[in-house]
Amino acid sequence: MRKRILIVDDSEPVIHLMTALFRDSADTEVARNGRAALELVKETMYDLIISDVEMRIMDGFEFFRRAVTCDPSIRERFLFFSSSVPDTEMDFITRENVRYLMKPGDIETLQRVASEIMNPPSTGVLT
Repeated sequence: MRKRILIVDDSEPVIHLMTALFRDSADTEVARNGRAALELVKETMYDLIISDVEMRIMDGFEFFRRAVTCDPSIRERFLFFSSSVPDTEMDFITRENVRYLMKPGDIETLQRVASEIMNPPSTGVLT
Protein backbone atom coordinates (compact mmCIF):
# COMPACT_ATOMS: atom_id res chain seq x y z
CA MET A 1 0.00 0.00 0.00
CA ARG A 2 1.33 3.45 -0.91
CA LYS A 3 2.20 5.89 1.83
CA ARG A 4 0.15 9.05 2.30
CA ILE A 5 1.72 12.47 2.84
CA LEU A 6 -0.02 15.70 3.79
CA ILE A 7 1.81 18.85 2.72
CA VAL A 8 0.72 21.97 4.62
CA ASP A 9 2.11 25.10 3.01
CA ASP A 10 0.85 28.29 1.40
CA SER A 11 3.74 28.65 -1.06
CA GLU A 12 3.02 27.31 -4.55
CA PRO A 13 6.70 26.68 -5.39
CA VAL A 14 7.11 24.60 -2.21
CA ILE A 15 3.90 22.69 -2.93
CA HIS A 16 5.09 21.88 -6.46
CA LEU A 17 8.53 20.83 -5.21
CA MET A 18 7.10 18.56 -2.51
CA THR A 19 4.52 16.89 -4.72
CA ALA A 20 7.16 16.25 -7.39
CA LEU A 21 9.67 15.01 -4.80
CA PHE A 22 7.32 12.38 -3.41
CA ARG A 23 5.35 11.56 -6.59
CA ASP A 24 6.95 8.13 -7.06
CA SER A 25 6.90 7.05 -3.42
CA ALA A 26 3.63 8.32 -1.94
CA ASP A 27 0.23 9.83 -2.53
CA THR A 28 0.25 13.48 -1.54
CA GLU A 29 -2.52 15.84 -0.48
CA VAL A 30 -2.14 19.57 0.03
CA ALA A 31 -3.63 21.99 2.54
CA ARG A 32 -2.76 25.66 2.18
CA ASN A 33 -3.27 26.52 5.86
CA GLY A 34 -3.55 24.85 9.23
CA ARG A 35 -7.33 25.00 9.40
CA ALA A 36 -7.75 23.07 6.14
CA ALA A 37 -5.06 20.60 7.27
CA LEU A 38 -6.82 20.01 10.58
CA GLU A 39 -10.00 19.03 8.76
CA LEU A 40 -8.04 16.57 6.62
CA VAL A 41 -6.27 14.88 9.56
CA LYS A 42 -9.61 14.40 11.28
CA GLU A 43 -10.72 12.27 8.32
CA THR A 44 -7.52 10.64 7.02
CA MET A 45 -4.49 8.92 8.52
CA TYR A 46 -1.26 10.22 6.98
CA ASP A 47 2.09 8.47 7.23
CA LEU A 48 3.79 11.87 7.17
CA ILE A 49 2.68 15.46 7.68
CA ILE A 50 5.07 18.17 6.45
CA SER A 51 4.05 21.62 7.62
CA ASP A 52 5.27 25.15 7.17
CA VAL A 53 5.17 27.37 10.26
CA GLU A 54 4.08 30.77 8.97
CA MET A 55 0.72 30.58 7.23
CA ARG A 56 -2.40 32.72 7.27
CA ILE A 57 -5.63 31.51 8.86
CA MET A 58 -3.91 28.97 11.20
CA ASP A 59 -0.15 28.70 11.54
CA GLY A 60 1.77 25.44 11.70
CA PHE A 61 2.21 25.48 15.48
CA GLU A 62 -1.49 25.90 16.18
CA PHE A 63 -2.25 23.20 13.62
CA PHE A 64 0.22 20.85 15.34
CA ARG A 65 -1.24 21.53 18.80
CA ARG A 66 -4.80 20.88 17.65
CA ALA A 67 -3.91 17.87 15.51
CA VAL A 68 -2.06 16.16 18.39
CA THR A 69 -5.11 16.75 20.58
CA CYS A 70 -7.19 14.84 18.01
CA ASP A 71 -4.60 12.08 17.54
CA PRO A 72 -1.48 11.99 19.77
CA SER A 73 0.32 9.65 17.33
CA ILE A 74 0.56 12.56 14.87
CA ARG A 75 3.54 13.76 16.92
CA GLU A 76 5.67 10.89 15.54
CA ARG A 77 4.57 11.54 11.95
CA PHE A 78 5.08 15.31 11.89
CA LEU A 79 7.84 17.38 10.29
CA PHE A 80 8.08 21.16 10.38
CA PHE A 81 9.71 22.50 7.21
CA SER A 82 10.05 26.26 7.42
CA SER A 83 12.33 29.15 6.55
CA SER A 84 11.97 30.89 9.88
CA VAL A 85 11.00 29.95 13.41
CA PRO A 86 10.99 32.49 16.25
CA ASP A 87 13.16 31.57 19.26
CA THR A 88 10.10 31.05 21.44
CA GLU A 89 8.74 28.53 18.94
CA MET A 90 12.12 26.78 18.67
CA ASP A 91 11.76 26.18 22.38
CA PHE A 92 8.40 24.54 21.64
CA ILE A 93 9.96 22.31 18.94
CA THR A 94 12.71 21.26 21.34
CA ARG A 95 10.35 20.69 24.27
CA GLU A 96 7.87 18.70 22.18
CA ASN A 97 10.65 16.78 20.41
CA VAL A 98 9.19 17.55 16.98
CA ARG A 99 11.33 17.15 13.86
CA TYR A 100 12.28 20.35 12.07
CA LEU A 101 14.14 21.12 8.85
CA MET A 102 15.03 24.57 7.58
CA LYS A 103 13.94 25.85 4.13
CA PRO A 104 15.52 25.86 1.71
CA GLY A 105 16.86 22.53 2.71
CA ASP A 106 18.93 19.81 1.25
CA ILE A 107 16.61 17.57 -0.80
CA GLU A 108 18.46 14.40 0.19
CA THR A 109 18.09 15.24 3.88
CA LEU A 110 14.38 15.93 3.41
CA GLN A 111 13.92 12.59 1.62
CA ARG A 112 15.90 10.74 4.29
CA VAL A 113 13.96 12.25 7.19
CA ALA A 114 10.65 11.65 5.41
CA SER A 115 11.59 8.02 4.84
CA GLU A 116 12.59 7.60 8.49
CA ILE A 117 9.23 8.97 9.62
CA MET A 118 7.20 6.88 7.17
CA ASN A 119 9.21 3.70 7.80
CA PRO A 120 10.02 3.58 11.51
CA PRO A 121 12.03 0.61 12.75
CA SER A 122 9.89 -2.30 13.80
CA THR A 123 9.69 -2.78 17.56
CA GLY A 124 7.44 -5.82 17.55
CA VAL A 125 8.47 -9.44 17.72
CA LEU A 126 7.70 -11.50 14.64
CA THR A 127 6.15 -14.88 15.18
